[in-house]
Amino acid sequence: MRFNFIFSPLFCRYTNWFSATTPIQAQSWPISLQGRDIVAIARTGFGKTLGCLIPGFIHLKLKRNSPRLGPTILVLTPTRELATQIQVEV
Repeated sequence: MRFNFIFSPLFCRYTNWFSATTPIQAQSWPISLQGRDIVAIARTGFGKTLGCLIPGFIHLKLKRNSPRLGPTILVLTPTRELATQIQVEV
């Protein structure tokens, strides 16, 4: 079953503050929301982090409604500075 992510109210809830997606987000969101693996390569500041995190948030909301189940998303970063930036911004 293909998930029509553009018209999903849940997707719109997480992305309504976007004026436009970056090319990496536009290409990665449909793939990620289908549950498929993805490798994204782009320059710094091109939206790779949100390209992965927003589908992760949607997955959490749809599949894991109980906080007793513990963490579900693991975010790995190559540097401590990027990890701190993600923590602050998300």
